[in-house]
Amino acid sequence: MFSPVRIALIAILLLAGNSHAAELVPAATKNLDAYFDALSRESLANGSIAISEKGVVKYQRSVGLASITPRGTEPADTNTRYRIGSVTKLFTAALTMQLVERASITLDSKLAEFYPELPNALDITYRDLLQHRSGLSNYTEAAGFELWRTKPKPRAELLKLIADGGARFAPRQRLEYNNSNYLLLGFVLEKIHNKPYADILDKGVVGKVPLTRTESGAEFGALPVSYEKTPQGWKAVAATDPDLHGGAGSLTSTPTDLVRFIDALFAGRVVSQHSLASMRDQSVGTGLGLWVYDVAGRKGYGHGGAVESFRACVFHFPEQKVSIAYATNAPLLSMSEIVDEVLALVFDGRRKPPAYAPLTLSELQQKPIVGGWRSAEGTPNRTSFRQFRPPDSPIELEVRSRAGGPIVRIRNSEMPLIAFGDGEFFIREIGYFLRFDSDELVVRGPDYAYYLKKDLTKAE
Repeated sequence: MFSPVRIALIAILLLAGNSHAAELVPAATKNLDAYFDALSRESLANGSIAISEKGVVKYQRSVGLASITPRGTEPADTNTRYRIGSVTKLFTAALTMQLVERASITLDSKLAEFYPELPNALDITYRDLLQHRSGLSNYTEAAGFELWRTKPKPRAELLKLIADGGARFAPRQRLEYNNSNYLLLGFVLEKIHNKPYADILDKGVVGKVPLTRTESGAEFGALPVSYEKTPQGWKAVAATDPDLHGGAGSLTSTPTDLVRFIDALFAGRVVSQHSLASMRDQSVGTGLGLWVYDVAGRKGYGHGGAVESFRACVFHFPEQKVSIAYATNAPLLSMSEIVDEVLALVFDGRRKPPAYAPLTLSELQQKPIVGGWRSAEGTPNRTSFRQFRPPDSPIELEVRSRAGGPIVRIRNSEMPLIAFGDGEFFIREIGYFLRFDSDELVVRGPDYAYYLKKDLTKAE
């Protein structure tokens, strides 16, 4: 017979052992390293990732470039800062819920309290703004936005743009993602606190978590730069004025800071658990700053963002107690594809990462993909890719066989196809990924997936 003390000791040891065995991220580290090693070796990604489990950062990795200077390319590391675009909205939502907890506002307070001149201001609530159901016009879709986005714009002019845009629909009639909603929430925060957004952020989130690499706009110096892929190489993208997006998209951060923030949010250290429950509620198709992200049968909550060529996201999976954040300033492989693969490796210990090892194909092996391909309606019969959308104009391409490997002809340009196996190919010159499957083809880039089918009218 074991004594009660010994039984208790055995139970504690078993629990400790099971707790360690249950940790998903450390068990996946070898596969995660192999995946990012392959992406780095073939120059398929530029960015940083951080993963936490049970509130502790367990994995960090950076690949590719951080910046291009006259001295050459500077590599990314875990301290590299990225503009996080609309991930800022999650911070703004949390700061707004702090006002609700202080009874400075209610979620059903009217926008007319501060901005009566805006359409339907007497009917639009702060809840409507948080849930993208205001019906207001989107200032980033205003005429000429791309021409003036790089220069400061007075707040009065931004408000006039929103007012002049009129109402797209009645409040709460439907959900329509809109940057004006969170720009206005940022303005309301500043009105109530009588402080700049950056100061409100520092006190309400940055100092509370704490975060060390998160700032509003260019608070700590020069803004990071993003790049787009061109046939001539990487080209710097003109930066949007950091104050133009305010509470909708002004923040700069790192993936490590982002997972620390979302861990603190779900632990009740930024807002109360009652407020968090309201933020998580998806009954109208979205929460209050939180969107659902499903992958590998698991449900996460978070937000994604894009500004210029920057892409960023952060998600928390409550059941697994896992958080992930990724950011890039020079995207090739899409952010969702990288995040999906990483989470699949974390959640499924049996999964092996794609090797992305270039293969030499014989002309016989090239034969199934040779011929014409053109854009088609719908989506493939079998696909794990997100972001399918029709191209702005029809896509036609032709694959030709050659002894050194296949080439693809697009708009009078011929480029080699790099084969990675399992129907996966890459066009390095323009950064396109192609996945062939019988008579179907998916062409992928940072923000899109196009569906093509084999053109049987063209002879191989």
